[in-house]
Amino acid sequence: MIDLTTAKELPNGYGGSEAKKTLLFNDKVYMVKFPDPVRNSKISKLDYINNQISEDIGCKIFKSVGIETQNTFLATYTERTGKNKIVVACEDFCIPNRLALKEFKSLALAVTDGNVNSPTSIEFINEVLQKSDFIENKKEFFEKFWDMFVVDALIGNKDRHLGNFGLIVGEKGLSFSSIYDCGSSLSPLMSDEEMTQTLNQEGNFLSYEYNIPSVFKYKEKRIFYHEIFKNPPKELANAIFRIVPKIDMEKINIIIQNVEGVSNTRKEYLAKSVELRYNKIHKTAYKELSKLQNELKH
Repeated sequence: MIDLTTAKELPNGYGGSEAKKTLLFNDKVYMVKFPDPVRNSKISKLDYINNQISEDIGCKIFKSVGIETQNTFLATYTERTGKNKIVVACEDFCIPNRLALKEFKSLALAVTDGNVNSPTSIEFINEVLQKSDFIENKKEFFEKFWDMFVVDALIGNKDRHLGNFGLIVGEKGLSFSSIYDCGSSLSPLMSDEEMTQTLNQEGNFLSYEYNIPSVFKYKEKRIFYHEIFKNPPKELANAIFRIVPKIDMEKINIIIQNVEGVSNTRKEYLAKSVELRYNKIHKTAYKELSKLQNELKH
């Protein structure tokens, strides 16, 4: 695993919940995320959340289906205290092309009076798009949002809020940015011990990894991925047709198995959880929608 301890540190301009550094490595600028400390011992037996592991694997799974995503790799970093930690290095995708990244939240604040700090709705996102004069191709933007939603369902992302996806400011206005912030996916709060126990209890495993909520609401109801895929709105149905055929579970398993610094227990758990959601949510929805489409043709 690469050691970033001696990489040149630059002034840090990144926000968010995790501790971060800006490092120059091999002539590229990286936002380096450190594992979050667990602030509530009742939530997890971990000392540190595995958010950096989830960030790396989640982004690589997005890439595997052809969605533009930040480049990441796991590395080690030794702090001044002597603690050596596994971190995730996220290449800054704005700097090479002199682009600017804006969170979707900032656009929402600019064009609506909505409360963007609370869990929001799909309808609110559409409202922001329709009111914005800065996004020319609104249809394409909304399609990319739903493509992201499909993969978030696959990796079990519980926290894709308005600050965790963004827009690129370019000469032609605002467009959907590369995917970033996947750290709340793939069960980052579970310890290896908890994963072993859950794998040995099929009912608990199904409950934890199938009944996963999105951060969004739809028609005033909190979205659970498995529920909305059973009766998807038209935009989601179209995204299912676009993305599900591109999901290659063999490729995803290779991504997970090749992660350095991760126990075999965690690899097994993550691989089985993604496969569970693929089979019971994505594959099932695709088959049902295809069947319905064929019936309508005849």
